[in-house]
Amino acid sequence: MSVLKQKRTTSKAEFINTANQIYVETLNFLTRLSARYSRLLAEPVAKLAGEIIDHAEKANSIFPSDIQRVEMRKAHLLEARASLMALDVRLTHCYLICNQNPEGCFTTAAGKCTDQGAKKGPPCRAGRAAFSDSYSCSGASLGFIPFAAALKNSKTE
Repeated sequence: MSVLKQKRTTSKAEFINTANQIYVETLNFLTRLSARYSRLLAEPVAKLAGEIIDHAEKANSIFPSDIQRVEMRKAHLLEARASLMALDVRLTHCYLICNQNPEGCFTTAAGKCTDQGAKKGPPCRAGRAAFSDSYSCSGASLGFIPFAAALKNSKTE
């Protein structure tokens, strides 16, 4: 039976879609990093984002028909949440590192440095304020808060 769009509520399994969105946004952020930073930061951050999807999918694939399966599902949801919190810390560190030296942090597809929103001056010489406004990667901006809430509030029964 169809439900009107305005009457629909958020599904309890929305955490799967949110995990996928976090992964895509994280990889999008990491692919824009310059080679200088991506060599050091990209691989462990991408691995954490992948772990979130893996554990969320594993938890979603377990039907909680008995106590053992309920506990397995909870364990996977807790692992996904732990990976999410670790990813939040790693992305915060990326932000802090890039904020200390914003020149040359990001590149375009052609490999050229991006201008971080500065109106004047040579490319890759944007100020910290422009960098802070343009490239915020806090947990709330990448959707971590809704994902954590979905994990916390998801029913496993």
